[in-house]
Amino acid sequence: MKKIYALVAGLLLNVNTAFADQGVETGKIITILVHHATPVAGVESQRIAFTLDGTKTGGLCESNAKEEWLIYLDSEAGKAQYSTVLAAYMSDKTISVYGNLTAECYGGGEVVRNIRLTK
Repeated sequence: MKKIYALVAGLLLNVNTAFADQGVETGKIITILVHHATPVAGVESQRIAFTLDGTKTGGLCESNAKEEWLIYLDSEAGKAQYSTVLAAYMSDKTISVYGNLTAECYGGGEVVRNIRLTK
């Protein structure tokens, strides 16, 4: 039984450590850039980059100098995230943005995993 408790405690510690590395920022949106990248190997990349007026903490990207958040528009989830960003921007609402935990970073920006819009 002690081994099971030790295993569960170890798993919880690993989960908490992983989320501690996740980039997080809360604030209002300052800028939105819609970007259509030049096709590489025949693959097009449509994405947006946006910034908040908060202070980003954590994150697995080597350089968070730009502190941009990136959303890819090639999935339904990405399109829903973009809609949430636009709604928050137009209504001047505060959002919380969470990074993706996989160190997927481009040009100093971190790819978004979750966005929370609070009333």
